[in-house]
Amino acid sequence: MDLALADKQIKLVGGLPEGGRVIDVSSDSPPRFTIAGKLLHSRYDPMKEAEQQVGSIDSSKVVVCSGAGLGFAVRKFLEKGCNCIWFEPNGEVLRYALSLHDFMQNLVAGSLRIFTAAPGESYLADMFRGRSINDVRFFSHRNFTFEEHQAFEQRLVFFLGKKNVNIATLSRFDRLWARNFTRNIVHLRRAKPVRLLFGAERGKVAVLASAGPSLNDSIHDLKKIRDRVVLIAVDTAVRILTAAGIDPDYILSVDPQPVNRVYLEDYEGQARIVVDPTVSPGALKGLQNLYFFWSPFRLAQIFFDLWDGSPGEIAFGGSVSTNAYDFARKLGCDPVYLIGQDLAFSDGQVHAKGAILEERLNWKESRVFRREAHNRMQRAALPVLLLPGLNGRAVETNEKLLIFYRWFERRFERDLSLGLRVENATRRGAAFKQLRLASLTVESEPVTRSLDPEFKAPDANRVLEQIETFLAELGQVKGILREGLDIVSRAAEGKSQGQTARLSDVDERLREHGAILDCLGLAAQKAILGITEGNSNVNGLENTAQLYQALYQGAHDYENWFRKSLKAMTQFGAEQESTAGSKT
Repeated sequence: MDLALADKQIKLVGGLPEGGRVIDVSSDSPPRFTIAGKLLHSRYDPMKEAEQQVGSIDSSKVVVCSGAGLGFAVRKFLEKGCNCIWFEPNGEVLRYALSLHDFMQNLVAGSLRIFTAAPGESYLADMFRGRSINDVRFFSHRNFTFEEHQAFEQRLVFFLGKKNVNIATLSRFDRLWARNFTRNIVHLRRAKPVRLLFGAERGKVAVLASAGPSLNDSIHDLKKIRDRVVLIAVDTAVRILTAAGIDPDYILSVDPQPVNRVYLEDYEGQARIVVDPTVSPGALKGLQNLYFFWSPFRLAQIFFDLWDGSPGEIAFGGSVSTNAYDFARKLGCDPVYLIGQDLAFSDGQVHAKGAILEERLNWKESRVFRREAHNRMQRAALPVLLLPGLNGRAVETNEKLLIFYRWFERRFERDLSLGLRVENATRRGAAFKQLRLASLTVESEPVTRSLDPEFKAPDANRVLEQIETFLAELGQVKGILREGLDIVSRAAEGKSQGQTARLSDVDERLREHGAILDCLGLAAQKAILGITEGNSNVNGLENTAQLYQALYQGAHDYENWFRKSLKAMTQFGAEQESTAGSKT
């Protein structure tokens, strides 16, 4: 066994910690490897055992080996042509493994990466650029998996899941956000900035109602204390609450998808409706008491000055429930009780009984399609993971819900350190280590509704002028992009003389319209992700063509959407004038 070779490999991966579990090696041929008396590999043929363990994993996959023993399986993966990431925090085990195998060539080529400690998120982002969780396979040696290996694997699963969700969100919603905002301007003109509400409920007890499967379990207790709390509900929970005769004080709605309009369909209560500017336009029709908050969406930011500055920020955590929790804190509420915050498939259910989406299945059910099948499809949409449950047993969740769970974990830890109080009165679902299970009982006096803040809506003509100004600049950018596409096309035909200088001139002129380009950049996210993630197997010129085409298409679509918005705003202004004239 060449320990000198092992030392060279160790230096290449950056050194290893000392100490750890003791490896016992017999004098047999082949030797038997044991740790604390437990056989680590086959006593007869470790390589054949590794070949069986490796199985038929596709060579195009990245294999993450967390707990690979003495590396026999790693060697087999590399022989198949797989790229391997090997995590082994025990220095003695790794040193002995590297004395058995010569991985120098793989380490230098980058087909093998060895870690003795979990790498940071920026390193992971670089390492998995262009890769999704579907491209990764996890391997653990059945006789050699410890807590450190499991923690590393869970962290990597979470990272890849979050990356998948982020990419899917950008690719799926970029155009939807833009189209929604352009259609929402006519509704937002009569809305107020949410900053006017900050501090309005200071010192009052809040109950945050989410639409997890356990929400129905809390309705009875909620009725008893309704007049003594500020009730904040996510839109998906509204139908369940109103069916029980409970009207919230505040409702939050953020989902840009068209289905979001059904959550507040026929709502006639007195709640203040707090929305994201890119929410589904159908959700805003006919609603009163509208408020909106700041959005990272660049297009929306261009128009915020119409409301005399930032509308007020509510922290994003990926779900309407995370928005609602931060809003409760911005109102000044303390403590905040949570109900329906399962963040898990409690009793195998995806959402609460009576939620609007479930009720709409009444219209879709047939002999070959039952609501139970729909529930199963939703649960199976992403890999199932486990979280500690409130009843002491693990509960099923998925990568998307786990992102929200982690957000709440970090936020609860921060808020508790500041002396704020959080009470988890959710009856089922995932448990938070920072929170005890609380009963939904409140001893305070009945609360009075805070006064509606006064605010003068932006003048209709000012809104129209802003849209027209945006359209004029957008037309200029569209013309420059068209010129760039012509230049790239000529260069592709081999007529490249002088084209590089012309293309640089186009880029320089585009940079003069930074705000518009920022907006179009989101509209072109699918093409940008294809280039930056390394999924486009094309040369630089083709990448440029893809980018220009995506930006041009974005400009074309924005132009169409804003012209429709301009028409809607003009009609709205004419109706106002007609109403004012009749009053005169």
